[in-house]
Amino acid sequence: MLFDDKPLPSDPNRFGQLNYCYMMDQDAQGNFLCTAPEASAIARSDGEGNVRLVPTPTPNAYPRRGYRDTNNHFWFTEFFADNVAMIDLNSDKITEYPLQPRHISPYYARPDRTGKIWISSTGSDRLLRLDPATGKVVKYLMPVPYDARKVVVDNSADRITVWLPNKNHGQLIRVEVAD
Repeated sequence: MLFDDKPLPSDPNRFGQLNYCYMMDQDAQGNFLCTAPEASAIARSDGEGNVRLVPTPTPNAYPRRGYRDTNNHFWFTEFFADNVAMIDLNSDKITEYPLQPRHISPYYARPDRTGKIWISSTGSDRLLRLDPATGKVVKYLMPVPYDARKVVVDNSADRITVWLPNKNHGQLIRVEVAD
């Protein structure tokens, strides 16, 4: 199996955590990567099948879902840490961006064509948009209670259009924001 030869985390802040994949993707070279929530890491595999864990700077951050952009950066949420993060897949450097309020429970991160990152939350009925250049986060309160486990960005529309499946009410929410 993928993690069979990997030891359990030895860092006291990560003690007792399991190694498993939550969301899978690939880097620009087609190599496997995944979020490893309990190890609080991104798991990367090379073309030979060797696996390495890249730990998040915040212990117990619990990486969830994300998406790779055209710059070979994988954007993902840190569910327990209330952060969105980016791993540069060329260097394995992880940069974290804090989100507010506490317990917003970010779930999925998705970049748009302008470089902004859209983040769903499962704890606040808000959609968030991060500008990585400034660190500024804009929060959009949804008109109904929602729990979106996915963010779909339509970059082909004239305006950036975000679609959110609302599992709480069986709805599809469309958000368009003027530039």
